[in-house]
Amino acid sequence: MPAVWPALVDLSQDECGRMLRKLEMEAYAAAVSALRAQGDLSKDKKDLLGELAKIFSISTDRHRAEVRRAVNDERLSTISHHTSGPNNATEWAIEGRRLVPLLPRLLPQTIYSGLADSAACSAAAFNARLPPPGDGGNKEVVVCYSYSGTCSTPSVAIPPTAGPAQSRSPRPASPASSVVLLPSGSTVYVKSAVSYTHLHAHKRHHTHTHTHTPLLRPFLSNLGNVADLGLRRPLQHILLS
Repeated sequence: MPAVWPALVDLSQDECGRMLRKLEMEAYAAAVSALRAQGDLSKDKKDLLGELAKIFSISTDRHRAEVRRAVNDERLSTISHHTSGPNNATEWAIEGRRLVPLLPRLLPQTIYSGLADSAACSAAAFNARLPPPGDGGNKEVVVCYSYSGTCSTPSVAIPPTAGPAQSRSPRPASPASSVVLLPSGSTVYVKSAVSYTHLHAHKRHHTHTHTHTPLLRPFLSNLGNVADLGLRRPLQHILLS
């Protein structure tokens, strides 16, 4: 039976080489992860990794980097701890050590280093004068509302605070609205109450106006030519029925 799709994909030689190298690296990394999850590094595992490194063309630096990655993986360490017992990463850590240790890196010095140091010192001095984070939050505010009048201002009772807290002055109430102070300290202006009788009458008037059919009037007014033929009244009867 002939194949219904092509056997080869349109890829160049360079693309195939890069994909092959990616597969080799992923295969070696997966082998190191599986051996690390099994437990401590034995002689047989080390020989197997050496053979795989030759087959997949893995360098010594790459091999040690993959071993360090497997040693520092918490998931692999947990699997190895539950399957093979504790303290089984010593040989892996020795195998993953660098041939040449990294030199200590100096702090980068740029033209903005002095400006950054002065800004850090000023910020640290300012933060030292601030109260502890536990005393700097918003305290609970008890709000007592009074609905005696339309433009009433609520009375606020704030409990005493331990640290130096800043009191917020409420905004003056508008003559045509009432102010509501939220527990967070912000104010919200609410319009005066609308009469329910007026609202109900407005709603009834709005509903009554929409019960008519004013959309038919422009349509029927444009039927002058039809009226000449004596067809206007039957058409009105059909549309309104």
